[in-house]
Amino acid sequence: MYTFVKRLLTVRFTVSLKINAMDQKTCLECGTAIKGRRDKKFCDDLCRNAHYNKQHCDAVLLIRNIHNILRKNRRILEALLPQHQQKSKILLEKLIEAGFTLKYHTHVELNRLGSPRYFCYEYGYQKVGEEVVIFRKEEKLAA
Repeated sequence: MYTFVKRLLTVRFTVSLKINAMDQKTCLECGTAIKGRRDKKFCDDLCRNAHYNKQHCDAVLLIRNIHNILRKNRRILEALLPQHQQKSKILLEKLIEAGFTLKYHTHVELNRLGSPRYFCYEYGYQKVGEEVVIFRKEEKLAA
């Protein structure tokens, strides 16, 4: 009986050691052994942040670049529209020379004739031949 119990305990202990060795997790970022909770994926906050930043770096960079272009486009439209006027005309060539990027805008609306009006936030423009009509959209914001 004693031998049977001893053998049973030895088998359980060996199985327990094998399971613990298989459960040994490593940090997804640096590869060191992780101690603590079973669901932990990183050894510390530094590795967790580094891993997250590597995963999302490209998307954040793309969004930041597009946002900077939109802000630049808005500043150009604002500068080209005299302060107390609602509309102004300018050559398309001058707009592009100022650094305006036609490819990027926040939204498009169609006027009554079906022509597109492009907006960079509250400032808009519409192509009319070789000229561009710049205007400010007055919109009341909901409080």
